[in-house]
Amino acid sequence: MNKEELKEKLKNAASGLLKARGLELVEIELGSRKQKGLVVLFLLDKPGGITLEECAEFNRRMGEVLEESEIVPGRFVLEAASPGLDRPLVTKRDFERVRGEVVEVTYAACGTTIEETCGKIVEIEGDNILLDIAGERKELSLSRIKKAVIKLDMKRKQ
Repeated sequence: MNKEELKEKLKNAASGLLKARGLELVEIELGSRKQKGLVVLFLLDKPGGITLEECAEFNRRMGEVLEESEIVPGRFVLEAASPGLDRPLVTKRDFERVRGEVVEVTYAACGTTIEETCGKIVEIEGDNILLDIAGERKELSLSRIKKAVIKLDMKRKQ
C-alpha cells in the first residue's frame, strides 16, 4: 500500500472519532524514525483552536482504533498535534476561516510560470479567492494555488 492509500485509510478510520469530538482533520503526515517504525501524525484543529488535552484524548482513542483495525502495518508511533500558526491553507474552508487576514500565496500564473503575492483575503466565491493587494483586487482560483499561509505580523497588538 502506498502512502496516499494509507492516508486515505487513516482518514476514513478517524472520521467518526473526529466528528464525535467536533475536530477537523487538517492533514495526515507520514514519516519514519529509526527503530520506531512509521510515524503517523494527525494535525487537528477546531473553531477556536484545539487544546493539548483534546490532542491527547484523540491520540489515545485513535491508538485503540489503529490497534484493533491493523491499518498500519508493523510498528508505528502515533502523534496528534495542532497545525500551529503557520499552517498551510489548502481547502476552501481554510481560506474562509482566515477571511480578512493577510496571506502569502504562491500560485501558477500563465503556463509554467509560478508567481508569489501577498494580500488580504476579501472574499471567497465558488472556487476563487479575492485578494486586496495594496488597493488592487486580484482573483485567484484555488486550483492554481500551490502554497498559501497567513502572513504573521508579530508587531500587531492583540
